[in-house]
Amino acid sequence: MPQTPSATSHTSASPEPLPVHKPPPELHTFTKAQIRDFLSSPVALPEWKPPTKAFTATDRQRLDALHIPNIFTIHDESYPEFNLWYPDLNLYALGHLEDLDPDFLDRFDDFVSGDSHIALVNTSGSGKTRLLFETVHRRWGLYFNSCYERISNPLGSYDWTSGIDRLKADLRIYVPVPRQENDKEYLPYLQRNEAAVSLEIGALLLSRLIILDYFVDLITELDIDECEAITRWALLQLRPKNCLDHDAFNGMTSRLTGFPQADITRWVKTLAEKHAEKLSFVAFDEAQRLASLYDRAFLDSDRTAHRPLLRPLLISAGSYLPHSRIIISGTSVDPAAMEEYIAVSASSVNGVRPFVALGEFRSDARIRAYLTHFLGDSISDEDISIVTRWMRGRHRFLTVFVEYVLVHGPTQFLRVMDAIMLATTGFKRPGGKTKGIRVDLGHIMDAEELDTSPLARQLRCAMYSLLTRDGPASITDQAAAFVGSGAAHFTDSVEKAVIDEPLVCLSLVKWISRSPVYSTHGILYRRLMDPQSSITDCALPEGLALTLWSRHCASGVQLDEIAQFPGKTPSWAMKPAKFALTSADTSGRNHRTITTLDSPLVRRASDASDVMDWFQSADSPFLVPDAGLGAQLVFVLHTLTGPRVVFVHLEPFSTKRPHRVPEIVPTSPGQFYKADDMRRTELTTALASFDRDGPPAGQQRKKSFRTVQLYAFAKFSTSQRGFHPPAAILSVEDMLRGQTVKELGPQSVARAFR
Repeated sequence: MPQTPSATSHTSASPEPLPVHKPPPELHTFTKAQIRDFLSSPVALPEWKPPTKAFTATDRQRLDALHIPNIFTIHDESYPEFNLWYPDLNLYALGHLEDLDPDFLDRFDDFVSGDSHIALVNTSGSGKTRLLFETVHRRWGLYFNSCYERISNPLGSYDWTSGIDRLKADLRIYVPVPRQENDKEYLPYLQRNEAAVSLEIGALLLSRLIILDYFVDLITELDIDECEAITRWALLQLRPKNCLDHDAFNGMTSRLTGFPQADITRWVKTLAEKHAEKLSFVAFDEAQRLASLYDRAFLDSDRTAHRPLLRPLLISAGSYLPHSRIIISGTSVDPAAMEEYIAVSASSVNGVRPFVALGEFRSDARIRAYLTHFLGDSISDEDISIVTRWMRGRHRFLTVFVEYVLVHGPTQFLRVMDAIMLATTGFKRPGGKTKGIRVDLGHIMDAEELDTSPLARQLRCAMYSLLTRDGPASITDQAAAFVGSGAAHFTDSVEKAVIDEPLVCLSLVKWISRSPVYSTHGILYRRLMDPQSSITDCALPEGLALTLWSRHCASGVQLDEIAQFPGKTPSWAMKPAKFALTSADTSGRNHRTITTLDSPLVRRASDASDVMDWFQSADSPFLVPDAGLGAQLVFVLHTLTGPRVVFVHLEPFSTKRPHRVPEIVPTSPGQFYKADDMRRTELTTALASFDRDGPPAGQQRKKSFRTVQLYAFAKFSTSQRGFHPPAAILSVEDMLRGQTVKELGPQSVARAFR
């Protein structure tokens, strides 16, 4: 052992030698040679070639001039003929997206502005990945794919996805939230999990930095200008196998995971300081996976709640690269959670900015320009209009459509659209043909998952808002969850999401129409079987309105066929009565019968003023009044004896307390708005105006109301005699037995997007 000098010795002790730090591992010789060849040669990504049988010689020449990259896609291992090199529009015009999207440059400048970290969040297919590709093509930085898949998502390196898989073997997947008495027992497991992630992230970043270090040396030696160098670095990260014939990033990362943490930390620090200007950002794509993965393996700072893999990832990345902006991109990314995680890292970058404005294919002009860019003038205006109607919305819908048209040829333009529609929504367009077109696409929404989803009730309400009320299908409660599900998308902020894409609506309508839980039939049946079953906040009034209109708009409603009147049935209830729009002016009340719609089917009132406006000038045949009125649906029928206002009570009991028997006494129309004297007076005045005859001249009499009230899920306590004004029991059981309940269908979507 080394001897310690005596305290009385006059000879000065020699200083301890500084530890000799070994350099980071070097790249393999063949990898260096391939990187040199890549930088010394023209960029030569494989290009897609238009099929000879699908395009004319002129069209093939035009498409060749576009230099569209290709990508190999295995559709079905049993059918090799369907395994083709497909056009890769994810990388097409990389660095020149403004040629296809005139608004892109402003959007890009907004995206990279500021100096905070970024939560890039929106629905699947909205253009997040392409924005990251453009960013790495225009700025120095690092890009990681959190969900690399050789067939469905083959862009980027496999390094981080491979690292995630390795963590599964290294982590204790469940770490209990510690109590005081077991804190010491479980704390080592948490620390080990965090250390495993830190080592994996360190190896991941170090791998990039080692390759970047050699890359920078070469661009200096070869005198490659800055813009060209950034482009080459982007391509190397996005298509490593095409650039080097192998994934050098993944290979190097696998090697580095065997090194000690201290060495990795030191090497990352050294190289990061050396190339600080090349590390303006580090982006993790498809990060919705990280926001839910291993979500019982980590804890928050207080160790009182579980956290997913995203937390230690951000802490590690922020600590290894404290001066770099971190971009987390995914369908389910919570900016507040990001800020919480990064705050406990060593990052010197402050704050997290959500970014959602990715643009859409919304206007006819933009969709037409995009289609003609690839297909020229070979498509008729009529066919383009059809595709514009159905494919508008998020980027993926139209780009995937164009990719398949390029494979099958412009003569199959509408067949491709019909095949995509059938595959993603389950609906076939009337007159549509799909023969000979194979598309490897799944349903946008999974019906079985939706039936058990906590979002299901709101999704049904949103669809009825859009398709029966022509209102926006806006989501403010749990907006992020709806975006993450793929049903909705953000437009301007993370506070509000909307559902307004035809293909998504078709998919949701398919689910609603067949759901045993959330179809109108299913809701009515469950309520009939179980009086405690909730029917609030599920758009049941709109569903009933759709049924009544669809079944009776042409021939009229014969009330005694849909309801049971106690005592003697009024004669006018035994004859068909047409739906009518009511209005009032100085000359009195007017009614216009209708059999077709040129306005929304339903108007939903937010307050009593909206109800009075509808009675003053109805623009929809059905009204869903505010809760204070006391009924859930209102409409006007023009009977043989004149107009009558129909009030439908879907929740006939005024309290939520259990009722021993389902018997009620009809409410007098003069008692609507029971808690609001002013509104009650206004409504009774409006209802009285439906009685054109009025009292004899010079006489006063009690107001007569030309109304009829229909009650569901109830019985009358005096069922042997009639009521005045008339009241009846809605025959819900007969409606269900006779299969007369009408559900939303593709025609509803077609009308909304005509």
